[in-house]
Amino acid sequence: MPANVRFGHVSLRFGDQEVLAGIDLSIDAGQFVSLVGPSGCGKTSLLRLVAGLVAPSSGVVQVEAGGRVPSLSAARLAYVFQEPRLLPWRNVIENIALPLELQGRSRQDRQSIAYQAMRRVGLDDADRGKFPWQLSGGMQMRVSLARALVTAPDVLLLDEPFAALDDLLRQQMNEQLLQLWQQDGWTAIFVTHNVAEAVYLSQRVVVLCGKPARVVEEVLVPFEYPRSWSLRNTAAFSSCCGQVAACLRNAGICR
Repeated sequence: MPANVRFGHVSLRFGDQEVLAGIDLSIDAGQFVSLVGPSGCGKTSLLRLVAGLVAPSSGVVQVEAGGRVPSLSAARLAYVFQEPRLLPWRNVIENIALPLELQGRSRQDRQSIAYQAMRRVGLDDADRGKFPWQLSGGMQMRVSLARALVTAPDVLLLDEPFAALDDLLRQQMNEQLLQLWQQDGWTAIFVTHNVAEAVYLSQRVVVLCGKPARVVEEVLVPFEYPRSWSLRNTAAFSSCCGQVAACLRNAGICR
């Protein structure tokens, strides 16, 4: 079940450094929202707060699913990092099944669920026994995405997962990610520096200004789903990208 995510006047400090200042942001269940902003402004810190990897210095972060507000550790969250972070001694299926193993699921269940996830992200039977060093960068990222999906998350956190891919493969992964989101309905929070990627994927693009990070603008993306690759060639798409880019330029000089 998708979850609502709420930041209530959240601030975060590391020693004397203030990373986030008074963040108020609401993401409704099932929404796809992208976070953009200058490098080092605190986008990843917001994901880490949702995941419970760090605690806010002040304010509240809530993940609410089905009308209940669980502790962050109890919420069904999955995280896709910029690097695939695969275990080199495990093959594709074993890497995908790792979260299920940590949950104590049976070997039969782990293998079955991992195989289904592998096929959903575009890998085939010939890939299941390969090790990370035998995979291209794009294939490694597909494994990382499949590993996140096996837990059927309420919220999927994605931290620039396609940044290292070439442009064509990046666009293909964007399209596949949207297909998976439409099929499963999880809440997606996606960090990127790529304006076109943010606009193509999202219902809302949240622009952050640093430092410390603050929400300075939200751009509503007007395009219906499903979205095809041809959307990128339209004047309306270019106009929306230009709006986000203008906000980013302003954010870059914001103090």
